[in-house]
Amino acid sequence: MSDSNRTLATTVLAPLVLGSLAACTPLVWGGTYHAVEKSPQSITVEYENSLTSRDTVLVYASEHCGRYAKRAALADIDRNPRTELLRFECR
Repeated sequence: MSDSNRTLATTVLAPLVLGSLAACTPLVWGGTYHAVEKSPQSITVEYENSLTSRDTVLVYASEHCGRYAKRAALADIDRNPRTELLRFECR
């Protein structure tokens, strides 16, 4: 491979390959959901809706609210093409 072809490959193809890989990675290494905000009154969870179900997120929120002897109640949903933010109130 000539130097000009090698330069073309690294400047054009490398970003395309890395960008494609980044689009496939989960929200956080090791998980497809995570808490954006936590308090005794509420929890907001961001998750990848194609990889995780709302039921899984509800269990996570219920465990959080259960630490305060409360139950998780869905208060708000913010939908994006790839992820959703669910806010639960601990009641």
